[in-house]
Amino acid sequence: MHLQVAPRHEIDDGGTARDLEQPAADIIVLSGADTELTALQRAIAGRGPDAPTVALTNFLQLGHPMSVDLYVERTLARARFILLRLLGGESYWPHGIEALRREALRRRIPFACLPGDTRWDPDFARRGTLADVEAERLWRYFAEGGPDNLAAALRWIEHALGGGPAPEPARPVPSAGFWPSALPSDGRPRAAILFYRALLQGGMTEPIEALAAALAARGVAAQPIFVTSLKDPVSDAVLGSAFAAAPPDVVINATAFAVGTPDAAAKGALGRAGCPVLQVALAGSSEAEWRASSRGLSPRDLAMQVVLPEVDGRIFAGAIAFKERPPGAPSFAPPVSRPLADRVEAAADLASAWIRLRRAAAPERRVALIVAN
Repeated sequence: MHLQVAPRHEIDDGGTARDLEQPAADIIVLSGADTELTALQRAIAGRGPDAPTVALTNFLQLGHPMSVDLYVERTLARARFILLRLLGGESYWPHGIEALRREALRRRIPFACLPGDTRWDPDFARRGTLADVEAERLWRYFAEGGPDNLAAALRWIEHALGGGPAPEPARPVPSAGFWPSALPSDGRPRAAILFYRALLQGGMTEPIEALAAALAARGVAAQPIFVTSLKDPVSDAVLGSAFAAAPPDVVINATAFAVGTPDAAAKGALGRAGCPVLQVALAGSSEAEWRASSRGLSPRDLAMQVVLPEVDGRIFAGAIAFKERPPGAPSFAPPVSRPLADRVEAAADLASAWIRLRRAAAPERRVALIVAN
């Protein structure tokens, strides 16, 4: 049979089969979250030479059914444990789930099919082969996240394969909080930077650090705050308390999606902040792909990080970071989010301008209306 295989530099959109050429390993972990895969990669680097080998794969690269079949045939050739973390339920990747389950049953190896968010779904987990209590305990390590919990998840899998003692249960990680700590009130204009807790858990905070540094260079006190989601009640409460204690002059949001409806957004912490809310994008594509595209961001990024946030009344301030792999890294290696200096500077300039406008007396403001046609 002739198989058309996509060039390695292309993003798999499901229309072309591709062979990731990823070597086989004892433990296979598939996830759609690069932050999670990056954190796992760091945990793997800290293990001993005799530990079972681990292969990490972003299953979004396996959109074509033939891609899945090639992956099962080659990368799973000697797998002893398969773990899938998937957000969206079985309908999001039905052929992949069925192929992994069929291979696990055929070879009588464990298959953990775990929800990709912080809500336990026992029905979805039963597509795997683990007992309910085992699946939920393993899922909890990923749901809490962070380097310690993910390292413990690997030790739990090794224990399940007959090596070493069982680790302690997952340690809770706050849903939201200041990072690295709360800033003192020193009279400077304040900018709150909101970002996903997953970035902190995966060690992908470089874009947030770059933005905070650019704001500081403009005399703005930047307060990064991590959240699970703007829809998460605990995160919303933390933001509400933070904004009440130290009202920001501007909020720069790096999370995706919308809170819901414009009315719901107005009632949330961002709506009650009483200041402009800028939206920045941490793109899922590379800088080269962004520059080469006539529309810039990918359709997925445009929908999640531009269109939907506008429902909440946020002001788009551009993309400030892009996904990049280290030079020479294989196509299956998880990329990391790298800031682009001039885009970070542009976002910081825009935030500073909004702060100046907000603090200017009304007679000093000049307003221009730009209309189409």
